[in-house]
Amino acid sequence: MPLFSKKMIYLTLGIFGAILIIALVGWFLLRRAETPVMQPAQTTTQNPTTGTGGGFTGSVGATFTPTSTTSTSFSPAQVGLQQTAFLFTERYGSYSTESNFENFSDVRTIITDRLANQLRAVEGRGVASDVFSGVVTKALQFTLEDESAVKTSARVRTQRQETLGISSAPRIFYQDITLSLVKINDMWLVDQAEWQPL
Repeated sequence: MPLFSKKMIYLTLGIFGAILIIALVGWFLLRRAETPVMQPAQTTTQNPTTGTGGGFTGSVGATFTPTSTTSTSFSPAQVGLQQTAFLFTERYGSYSTESNFENFSDVRTIITDRLANQLRAVEGRGVASDVFSGVVTKALQFTLEDESAVKTSARVRTQRQETLGISSAPRIFYQDITLSLVKINDMWLVDQAEWQPL
């Protein structure tokens, strides 16, 4: 009888494997429990795309401009308003001929039924093009133009990069979009959107 039979080798490998798995699971659980939960020192707002902080005073005519420093405090409702405006602007304003109006479906959860119907009408018309074109939009600045408890208008300053054709150099330009937002069930939804002329 050989000193190490196949059964003995398999049994030994199985025991070591089980010990290794138990040790790894224990290590992950202990490491997770030791990680402190960080609480923010003060309220700030984040640009969802760039992750830069900025200040927003929350009064009509106030401007949110992403910067590297944090500044004044503002209400949670106004933070939600700014975040909805940035999210809508960046998704709605970024598209390509290959995406088949995917940007419209990306904003369905943050728009009213009225705007959704308008976007469906645009989708129905379609765009036929043999040449690639695409636009990437980044929200840069948020200005609250008019505010009430259930309806507000705002302007978002954007940087847009447009590519036409495969070999062309992209064109970078700045464009504002005005938004009309309404509050429905404690959520700000975009009701109207209009790109401003360059």
